[in-house]
Amino acid sequence: MSVKLGYFPTHAVLHFPETYVRKWYKDGTLLDPDNDPYLETNRESNDNFVLTLSDVSSFSSGRYRVRCTENRTEDKFTNIVSINVIGNLNF
Repeated sequence: MSVKLGYFPTHAVLHFPETYVRKWYKDGTLLDPDNDPYLETNRESNDNFVLTLSDVSSFSSGRYRVRCTENRTEDKFTNIVSINVIGNLNF
């Protein structure tokens, strides 16, 4: 089973990549989809950026969000999405 989290960035985030970033975090730790076989990111045609969590288990539980800026006095993040996986998901 997989879970998809979507992020619709603002116009500024889309059109000023030198100023803004899109980095996914879980429980305050930066995720690395390029080196994690259970994570995948992609951009859909409607400018929805999606993080797919594959083989979801209790280890997938946590608080996810996207950092939109970096190297600022106070970086900006999206609202947090909490995922709580309970029980066995083997169908």
